[in-house]
Amino acid sequence: MSDLLLPDTFTLVTVVQRVVPVTGKPDLTDPVTGRTVIPALVELHLRREEGVPGGVRERAYVAVTGPRRLKSAAAGQRISSGGWQQARGDGYRPGAIRPDWLTDVLVELLPDGWNPALVDLPGGGT
Repeated sequence: MSDLLLPDTFTLVTVVQRVVPVTGKPDLTDPVTGRTVIPALVELHLRREEGVPGGVRERAYVAVTGPRRLKSAAAGQRISSGGWQQARGDGYRPGAIRPDWLTDVLVELLPDGWNPALVDLPGGGT
């Protein structure tokens, strides 16, 4: 077999997705769309790339999914509010502050070996 078929270097990619149900949490208003979601699920998506220029690159994405709260106060179609990996608003969600209940869920969801700073948790480096 020829070694010409194999690259000299490669990138090892690790992807972790955790989805957990939540109940009894207060409604969450998406600061970008203005829509209100009744929290039913919290989704945590993590991606680690090793072997890339600069060493290791990690990214995170957090979303809250559930029925939309309608003006009539009834539950509507399922929607998702994303970008909650930052505790305080960034360029996408300026001025938005992640609710404490969501931070508490992320503390439980983050797997061992992942930097808490990815989701703005205490104990994480920069």
